Amino acid sequence: MNRLAAVLKGLAVWALAAAAFAAAAGAAPTAWAQDDQDEPASCLSCHAEGATKKGAPEGKRVDPAQWGASLHAKSCVQCHEDMEELPHTKKKADPVNCANCHEDSVEKFKKTPHAKLPPDLAKNAPNCSTCHPPHAVLRKSDPKSSVHKFNLPSTCGKCHGGARKDGEVRIAKTVAQYALSVHGVEVLEKHNEKAAGCVDCHPIHDLRPGGDPTSKTFKPNIPKLCATCHEKAAGEFSGSIHATALARGRMESPACNDCHSEHSIQKKESIDSTVYGRHVSQTCANCHAAERIVRKYGLDADRVSSYRDSYHGLADSGGSAKAANCASCHGFHDVRPSTDPKSRIHKDNLLATCQHCHEGATQGFIEGRVHATAEADTDVYAYWVKLFYMLVIPLTLGGMALHNGLIWFKHVRAKLRAQRASVTYVRFRPIELWVHASVGFSFIVLAITGFALTFPDAAWVHGLAAVGFGETARGWVHRFAGVVFAVASVAHVAYIIASPHGRYAFGRIVPKLQDLRDARQNVLYHLGLAKTPPKFDRWDYTMKLEYWALAWGGVVMLVTGSMLWFKVEVTAWMPRWMVFVAERIHYYEAILAVGAIIVWHFFFVIFHPAEYPMSVTWMTGKLTEDEMKHAHPEEFERIRDSGYRVPPQQAADPSQHHESGHGGPNDTGGV
Repeated sequence: MNRLAAVLKGLAVWALAAAAFAAAAGAAPTAWAQDDQDEPASCLSCHAEGATKKGAPEGKRVDPAQWGASLHAKSCVQCHEDMEELPHTKKKADPVNCANCHEDSVEKFKKTPHAKLPPDLAKNAPNCSTCHPPHAVLRKSDPKSSVHKFNLPSTCGKCHGGARKDGEVRIAKTVAQYALSVHGVEVLEKHNEKAAGCVDCHPIHDLRPGGDPTSKTFKPNIPKLCATCHEKAAGEFSGSIHATALARGRMESPACNDCHSEHSIQKKESIDSTVYGRHVSQTCANCHAAERIVRKYGLDADRVSSYRDSYHGLADSGGSAKAANCASCHGFHDVRPSTDPKSRIHKDNLLATCQHCHEGATQGFIEGRVHATAEADTDVYAYWVKLFYMLVIPLTLGGMALHNGLIWFKHVRAKLRAQRASVTYVRFRPIELWVHASVGFSFIVLAITGFALTFPDAAWVHGLAAVGFGETARGWVHRFAGVVFAVASVAHVAYIIASPHGRYAFGRIVPKLQDLRDARQNVLYHLGLAKTPPKFDRWDYTMKLEYWALAWGGVVMLVTGSMLWFKVEVTAWMPRWMVFVAERIHYYEAILAVGAIIVWHFFFVIFHPAEYPMSVTWMTGKLTEDEMKHAHPEEFERIRDSGYRVPPQQAADPSQHHESGHGGPNDTGGV
């Protein structure tokens, strides 16, 4: 009905315009009379959308329907005072002075941050017409008005919706946050006029900066502002230790928005809420674990850490929905000191508080301090217990490790002696052993120093720092180990190219279709579905898989590591995002590499039943005849069938290199 009325009114305006100009045809220039009822119609004959009258101005036009429904439809010259003369001698109208009618609102607006923007931003500053379309001004109670509660987020979003350039708007994305908040959903989706809209917290014409004591959003005023809707919660908060401190001018003390956030407030049942059960401890920690606040006001520095180390804190960190958080004991809005008789943790109320979760708890249940640590004077017994175990644990476990280490080394030595007493086959040359040792050593150092950067709060990292191995030292050691790894890798490639033995070994480590057959046969054999194991050559499929994984991972780590080391130089010729990608690749590839070494490599050289306590080939470079027959039967048979009967010093290898331990079929040596 409103739309129909507007259309009819617009048609009437057009009719008046036609009649007025028909009567005024050929008249001399004149000025408008104040009570001239034909004035708007005459203006629209030229300035309306679609006007075709000769001499009508180009540029912005007025929608007759919108104009006819607006509050200002009675007169044009009331706002455009400089355009009373017809025909107009001025090509452009002066800015409209809204203060002629709305003096009080304009004077208030002049004191707002919008009207006091610095010169570089003032050209884009909002004014009256930004919020009130000049030719379509409606009452704020009209659902079609740009300043109606349901439409204000869109109006404010012209600047605060993230569309403006960074720096032009102090808080650029508030509208998007508000739209998803509990208030925004009520206003924009449910059309609840009682829910908080933009002007409920930020009165447009009387807006003040948040730091202005007269502002509704000045921190000490926020509880009163929220009380407009949340009277009960505000009443509880008013007697809390937080409200008392805030009233005394301690601005670090939390107000409503410090815990609930501002434009993105969610229901407490929402997992995205800052006061959702599992998030409460972190919300409280924002202040109670902040060193600046703790130091300034002399708060207990271990309140958060002692909670997190408790059963409640560990369960909460583990995702338990039932675990007690800070608010479970201290309350939400009514947090009071333990000396306050109204406090939930006052000695007279503590048992009842605990019984909310622990039904049947007695007075003995609440003896002692919940946040107590082993070092606290009140927990002297716990302190001595801790001291006892700090001595017993390292002595006991250290003694066990020493005992088992002796046994382990005894068996390793026995294996070395057995190898020296047996006919052996040269597996690796001395240079290969050195390359392996260099790669292995640098890999371990890289893993330790690299993960120390990623996990700086780990206990073992603090241990390194305690002995002087801080971040600076770790960084240089990490780079040095990277150089060692790179040099060892280059030496390995050079050896493959230059040495007959290197070429022989590399030629047999290239993956083949037979490796898939061997893998299938090996799995079936260990499942009991095949009678015999596969006959492996010099390298079995597990060795090939590990070798090529190391080769690929080594290249990736060296490339990404170099990019991170020389990021300034790298970003001179490639986008910075590539460095961030390299950082992620470096991290995840390190996890993959360390995991593969532990799960795959250590199993086959240490924990494999046939190798335990450890394969000593990495130290001696040799295998016994029994080890060759068991681990590499196909290579052993090739050596045997080649006519090997004498030590390698007297045997010619197939490639005519008369070199002991060449690595070909006759590269075997009795020792």
